[in-house]
Amino acid sequence: MIDWYATDDNMVNYSAFCDSIDSIFTIKGLEKMPTARVKPIEAHDTDLAWKKYLEFDEREQGLMIEICQAYK
Repeated sequence: MIDWYATDDNMVNYSAFCDSIDSIFTIKGLEKMPTARVKPIEAHDTDLAWKKYLEFDEREQGLMIEICQAYK
């Protein structure tokens, strides 16, 4: 995630991160569109459908372990 949302000064682009998360659940700017309809979540929209994107290679797995240990 850090690689996806990193800025040139090694910070995190929090706005872009939030936009990505929000796009999973809703439409950006929905509060300004009171008549808009949000597509209901279906089974193929869940994390099981995204499993292939959640698999780590060895390097990524090592990084995740480091992050979890640092958080712990």
